[in-house]
Amino acid sequence: MDLFKIVLISSFALGILVQLYYILVVFSRLAFFKNEQHKPSSFSQNKAVSVIIAAHNEEKNLRRMLPIMLNQNYDDFEVVVINDRSSDGTYDYLNKLKSQVNNLKIVTVERKPEHINGKKFALTMGIKAAKYECLLFTDADCVPENEYWVSSVSEQFSEKKQIILGYSQYQTEERSLLNFFIRFETFYTAVQYLSLALCGKPYMGVGRNLAYKKKLFFEQNGFFKHLVITGGDDDLFVNHAATAENTTIVIGKDSKTLSLPKQSWAAWFRQKKRHLSVGKLYKINDKFRLGLLNFSHLLCWISSILICYFCYCEREITILCAIGGLMVLRWIAMWVIMYNIKKRLSDELSLIFLPFLDFLYSIYYLVIGFATISSKNVKWH
Repeated sequence: MDLFKIVLISSFALGILVQLYYILVVFSRLAFFKNEQHKPSSFSQNKAVSVIIAAHNEEKNLRRMLPIMLNQNYDDFEVVVINDRSSDGTYDYLNKLKSQVNNLKIVTVERKPEHINGKKFALTMGIKAAKYECLLFTDADCVPENEYWVSSVSEQFSEKKQIILGYSQYQTEERSLLNFFIRFETFYTAVQYLSLALCGKPYMGVGRNLAYKKKLFFEQNGFFKHLVITGGDDDLFVNHAATAENTTIVIGKDSKTLSLPKQSWAAWFRQKKRHLSVGKLYKINDKFRLGLLNFSHLLCWISSILICYFCYCEREITILCAIGGLMVLRWIAMWVIMYNIKKRLSDELSLIFLPFLDFLYSIYYLVIGFATISSKNVKWH
């Protein structure tokens, strides 16, 4: 056996070992996790809550979402909507709605300071206007799965737990490869950040379903560390503020939000570039853990394809069978863990085509990774 094959096989073995570690040790934490139920004595069961929503020209989405949000089954909560320089009918709709309900608060942003990200400025204004200590965040294009979202998420707050990471699922708008892959990528990203949070290594959250305490926000000087950067109002804040002690997760049908996915590859690609560009600003240890996971994923696929090609040409059937068997073992382990996580998250995503999605994800990571590294920041609006 020549040196090139030895290097390829060694690379494949390393990739498989790392992948199995993440699947069987890290991701399995989420596969068997149950939300903690706090006793009334540890923290008030009836926590007053402010729901924060930044909206820029979101009249259509607000009409869809606010009736559900304002009628959450919870005793003491307010909904703070930041009308961020909207030029559509958002202002008129919000004011008409406010006259009909008691728990809606409107914050209007007519202009933002120069060199400050628009969404972060809007959220800061909303947080300052919020009446309560416990803050729940979602986007205008999201809807809670049901009327128990506020209750389910806020239940996880305690004296120690100041950050709550939730799951936001993309809906099945149409049966297409784009929709299928968006849902898988979102699911797999959630598997990573929720599992690592359970391992005491929280590194991000998504603004479509996130909660933290107002006091913590001001202790961290808000978004000051990344105020001018596009994106990061959710994951960069969590990356800087979250610790093993102050962070927990919430999963299950009642705690889930639903979002509308992008309708074209180009729009989704731009969205992912914006989201992933802030990853360069994560803590070094977080970048290492994520880099190791994704590099080992690529290593498995690239090395296995090359090994199979050369071994097929030279009729080395034993090596072919060994490589194929290990890849199948990885897929079986991945399917078992992902299936259990899928049930925990109450996600309807089909895992029948897991090997294909797994391969597609490796291509996606290569393409989006190079594009993110080579591109400059883009504006939120």
